[in-house]
Amino acid sequence: MPVVFHDDTLTRITGGADTRRVRDVLYAELPALEGGEPIPRLEQALEAMRGSIVNVEIKSDVAPSSIFADVPSRLRLVRAAADVVARAGAAAADVVYSSFDPLAVVALAALAPRVPRAILVGTRTARAASTVGGSATIGP
Repeated sequence: MPVVFHDDTLTRITGGADTRRVRDVLYAELPALEGGEPIPRLEQALEAMRGSIVNVEIKSDVAPSSIFADVPSRLRLVRAAADVVARAGAAAADVVYSSFDPLAVVALAALAPRVPRAILVGTRTARAASTVGGSATIGP
């Protein structure tokens, strides 16, 4: 289940008490945000942002040296996010997908070809990001 959370671990939100990766924690076990609000699921965020343009950034921990590591779980995340957006349809926010992970952007091109997407580029971005066609490249 895709959630809306910036960090890959719970470290910051828990003040260091829980350092687990968000992807390794069941949704029911995720801690509350400041103020007691739960970490929102993607479908909740899209509903809340109805009528807006929303950048759905697909987060994956892909270092240049490990671009093909953990491909099955990365593709599961992409598929789950694309399914949520497709189910939300026109009633939800307008979506733009982005990711530092070129594989995620290529997969999104196949799963949701009509949804705009972009490869994000940073100092850790794999070289493959600069050679994938059909996507905008956004740099620092």
